[in-house]
Amino acid sequence: MGRATQKISTKDLGCSVMLRAVKRQQLWYWFVGLWVLVWQWGFGLAPIHDVSAFQVMPINLEKIAKNAERIFVGICTARREGELSVGKSGRLAYMEYTFEVKDVIKGNIGKTLTIRQVNLAGSLNKKGPSSEQAVSTIVPLLPLPDYQLGAHLLLALATESASGLTSPMGVYQGVFEIEASANRQFFVHSPMGYQVLFGGMSVQGLSKANRFSKAELDLIAEAPGRGSQPMPYAPFVSLMKKLSS
Repeated sequence: MGRATQKISTKDLGCSVMLRAVKRQQLWYWFVGLWVLVWQWGFGLAPIHDVSAFQVMPINLEKIAKNAERIFVGICTARREGELSVGKSGRLAYMEYTFEVKDVIKGNIGKTLTIRQVNLAGSLNKKGPSSEQAVSTIVPLLPLPDYQLGAHLLLALATESASGLTSPMGVYQGVFEIEASANRQFFVHSPMGYQVLFGGMSVQGLSKANRFSKAELDLIAEAPGRGSQPMPYAPFVSLMKKLSS
């Protein structure tokens, strides 16, 4: 299937969040750095709540599906920068993305969906050279997902905050690339590797529920030997729908 699949490059997808090589240790450093920076630059409790949906520990597909508020497949059709007020005098930058929805997996989602995501680098860069230096140190360890026009993705989103901000489950773990083969068959690629994605999920245990198809269970059984090969779209989406219910 690897040779039959024409992998869309990061440039073609316009998706700047390709974090397959990020190490768990780097995730931890970024998490600590994020909290220190948010506290130091005086954003207060509200912004900390806004970024609290960012999880840095590896989470499997079952947890992603059950804990996400909304899951969908879509193509990014618009993007813009913005700011919102925080506390008495603070400002927090965000990125706003609009998607043409192709498939709804979980949640109340229409034909289009607009989301806002905290833009930490944009917020800190407004604070002066010291902030810019800190951003250059922290942000490269774990870039936040940034969706360019035309990006075709499956997104599992955390619960929206009181400020209207959201993020993918597990920072980047809830972002899946949709790839197309030469004959326009679709495939899904996980950014964190299949053994992590299906870690702790038992084919035998799920089989007892008697509601999963062979194709869905095969995704889990074949995970150790899949390597970097993408997964077929239809059974992955149907598996995720069942896990989310």
